[in-house]
Amino acid sequence: MREVIEGRLVLAEDVVPGRLVIEDGWIADVAIDPGNAAWAAGPLVAPGLIDVHVHGWGGHDGTGDADALSGMARALLRQGITSFLPTAPSLPEQEIPRFAARVREWMPSAPADGAEPLGFNLEGPFIAPARKGAHDPALLRTPANIDPAVIDAS
Repeated sequence: MREVIEGRLVLAEDVVPGRLVIEDGWIADVAIDPGNAAWAAGPLVAPGLIDVHVHGWGGHDGTGDADALSGMARALLRQGITSFLPTAPSLPEQEIPRFAARVREWMPSAPADGAEPLGFNLEGPFIAPARKGAHDPALLRTPANIDPAVIDAS
């Protein structure tokens, strides 16, 4: 499949009028023409963003079910996020492997019209109490006081 996108290309050093040719999902050609008025009036064309810390977006919870994860992926893509990590806050110990399993089971069927899931992010429970932020202090752990059998999410 071939697609042509024309507009203002956001490059590392400048924003310039240009055209991208996409073939089978990959950039096959880039043309830059500072004098092309049509391209200069076009939309901004920028690289997608990767968000490695998303608790939720678009009214969807990152620790939710497959429908919530799919809704979040679609909402993120509309904002320019092309890939992401659903992120869990500090959770009760027994919920950590459940969260991991939900994301792993959902990933192969993630929507093609959404941001691509790259895995998941466990924000806690190993957080210093002095830096707990919004985390529930009752859920925080040190490696010495957690049962490894409970969090084995393999």
